[in-house]
Amino acid sequence: MPCTYLRETYTEVAKWLENTPIAYVPDGKTPGTKSYERYVKYSKAQTVGEALALGCKPQDLLFDFERKKVWATGGPKRHEPFNLKGVEDHDSLTHTDKVLGGMYQVFITWSNTFQVAEDMGLDRRFLTGCPSLRKDAQEHATAALAAATRENRKIQDSDVLDVLRKWAFERNGTRLNVMQEGQTWVSSDTLGLIASRTGETLITKATREYPKVFQLLCRWIRDRRPKDLTQDFTFTSINLNFGYAARLHRDGGNVGPSMIKALGDFTGGELNYWPDDNKAGPVDTLPPEGKVSLNLRDGLALFDGNRGHSVENFDGERYSIVFFSMKRYHKATDEDRQWLIEQGLCFPTDESLHYAQSLLPPPRGYGKDWELMERNVSSIGPITMLPNHRRPKCRQNVELPCKHR
Repeated sequence: MPCTYLRETYTEVAKWLENTPIAYVPDGKTPGTKSYERYVKYSKAQTVGEALALGCKPQDLLFDFERKKVWATGGPKRHEPFNLKGVEDHDSLTHTDKVLGGMYQVFITWSNTFQVAEDMGLDRRFLTGCPSLRKDAQEHATAALAAATRENRKIQDSDVLDVLRKWAFERNGTRLNVMQEGQTWVSSDTLGLIASRTGETLITKATREYPKVFQLLCRWIRDRRPKDLTQDFTFTSINLNFGYAARLHRDGGNVGPSMIKALGDFTGGELNYWPDDNKAGPVDTLPPEGKVSLNLRDGLALFDGNRGHSVENFDGERYSIVFFSMKRYHKATDEDRQWLIEQGLCFPTDESLHYAQSLLPPPRGYGKDWELMERNVSSIGPITMLPNHRRPKCRQNVELPCKHR
């Protein structure tokens, strides 16, 4: 677990920079061990950056600092510990920033998660996801895929819903932009690609461990491709959500439009979407009358997650599935890209993203004359934003063909 060391240890080490000077105790590990061999190498370093370059791991810094085997001999240091969360421009960071900032981000996430467990009187292990439940989801997805192939039919909504009901959702404390006031976590997982704490583009652990669940979702979205689309919708990642109504936010880490669908036995829970949001101001200044409310129970919705959107309160059991592309998709390794394609994912290209973006008109902003702008919401499984009409209207519930290329 990331909370192995004292809070003071994480707090101090996360303040260190690439050129923070450090000193080590000579022969600080037991001779004859692998850790001793590494220690001999990296303990020659005079700065944090040099130590990491010589094979020191972030856990080594924590361990050695807590046991007084390494210490900072002076500045420069940060005034506050560096948290990688929310940093979009990873290219401007040093390797030390990425490593230590990612380490501290994990520590804060798990600290919040364990606090939730304590408040709820739960065993901490309950909040880390239950492998046995996810194994059930994997087995059900395997059976659903086999049945659809055998019967030459599409993957049904009911197949996906059954898998989601068996899935053990993580209590995710990192998605601060979607949390309502007073919330400290939401039930949310991501399959496919994510940006790691060090800025790398990686396949999530859950995707590797439960590939049939991922395959089922990829096949399901292909089977439901709107007839208006001339090509399959491409994406890198799938966000799974349960039981929360996201507050008004923008998805800053996405590129291109997203596809979304809600499943379950619920009422309410419409997606509120501001199609003319050009990010001219803070998201909470968007005019309420500028939103379009979309009923996600009746079909897929194509929307731009970089524009303001939220979810209405609801009653009952509500799951949502969001297919999107992360900005740093081009940094995925060839091996990871090929593995995802073999699972059924339609990996994005610059051309496919441009095509999907062309289905949505550019945002016009919400100036004083915005109400006079004509806008229409036209049908495309069931919706895409197309310019024509004054007030947004939505035609729902079109039958979507299966065309797996």
